[in-house]
Amino acid sequence: MTGLAVRRHLDVLDGLVAVAGLDVVDVGCGHGALVRELTERGARATGVECGAAALAGARAAAPAVAERYLFGYGQDLPLADGSVDLVVFFNSLHHVPVADQPRALAE
Repeated sequence: MTGLAVRRHLDVLDGLVAVAGLDVVDVGCGHGALVRELTERGARATGVECGAAALAGARAAAPAVAERYLFGYGQDLPLADGSVDLVVFFNSLHHVPVADQPRALAE
């Protein structure tokens, strides 16, 4: 396939919203690369991850600014209702059981 533009997750997000000054949650953050990039753009970023190894990797990485990482699931986020401005599911919503996806999106 030629002629297709390749866009990174952050490129897509940048085209939709300016994250500087926002509380942003990356659900299924893996090793935290996107979370660190979000903080570098001025967001107060939190990564939520249910995989113990990935969460340990995110927490072990050198912090970019002041990001944080929490254990949790997309359908039951470990955050108070209405406490964040933006939630992203990049490459993670499909890991939520189909029956729980509406609840994850409502979160």
